[in-house]
Amino acid sequence: MAFVILDAVECNAHAPNTSKFRQVGGGKIMRLRFLGTDSDQGGCPAMYATDHGTYVVQGKIVTDAVALGDVRDLADDETVVEIEPALVRHLIEHYNDHHAKR
Repeated sequence: MAFVILDAVECNAHAPNTSKFRQVGGGKIMRLRFLGTDSDQGGCPAMYATDHGTYVVQGKIVTDAVALGDVRDLADDETVVEIEPALVRHLIEHYNDHHAKR
């Protein structure tokens, strides 16, 4: 499995429907398509569609021990991030346009 990490310096530099990522680890490079952000200060947090038919969420990493204690079955190679509720609309719009049964 390949891990894809957003270069922090590019966080506020996204143009609509583009993204620049680098591969970390082995495997195929995953390509992401920027779906949107609700940030007034740049591109973070944000939603992306992958070329694997899945989604990637960019947000603040949750570090609160109590909150992490509420997470079920978090594997060593996983993390959880926090986003504003309004950001979910980008996921819903993309899903309805590309995956919902008509």
